[in-house]
Amino acid sequence: MGIPGFSLWFSEKNKHAFVPLNTVAVDHIYIDLNSVLHTVLRRASSYDQFHALLHKRLDEILRTLAPRRSVMIAVDGPAPLAKLITQRERRKVGWRITRLSEEGRLSHEQASLAKAWNTLRGRECVALARELLGGNGVQADFLVAKHFCDMEAIYTYEGTYDVNMLVAGRGATGIAAFKAPKARAAAGARA
Repeated sequence: MGIPGFSLWFSEKNKHAFVPLNTVAVDHIYIDLNSVLHTVLRRASSYDQFHALLHKRLDEILRTLAPRRSVMIAVDGPAPLAKLITQRERRKVGWRITRLSEEGRLSHEQASLAKAWNTLRGRECVALARELLGGNGVQADFLVAKHFCDMEAIYTYEGTYDVNMLVAGRGATGIAAFKAPKARAAAGARA
């Protein structure tokens, strides 16, 4: 995926390293559509604009490289775009949760859903890091084991995933899985 904006920054700071590329005739061209999708999606503010920018970028590539024999576009199916949209929406949700908290309007259910999601993703991330390093993942020199332990503490301190999801479920359905709703408890006390 790369670093957003790095190429643009680098080309502006090092103009001498870039030469304008005229049309270059080649026999074959291979386009990694994931790379094009990432670039285009960062600039698009709507689906229509996304499609327009995608077509424009592909046209630019094909005009510049002018393939004579074949064009191969590597596409992983709908997964890359779905992943990009999910990442974008997740950022929006994080921003919205922050705003609600700052305004004092964040409900317990919304906070629980955010905690459940973030702690679960954090656990997956440190588990993957430990797995990638193999035996080194549990040695103190590499700090992954420390992060693993820290993440377990955060996961437990913030409430386990299951408890947070029960709280979020109560907010969505109005039915508490672990405690009678207040209205039912009050009605039972009067009977």
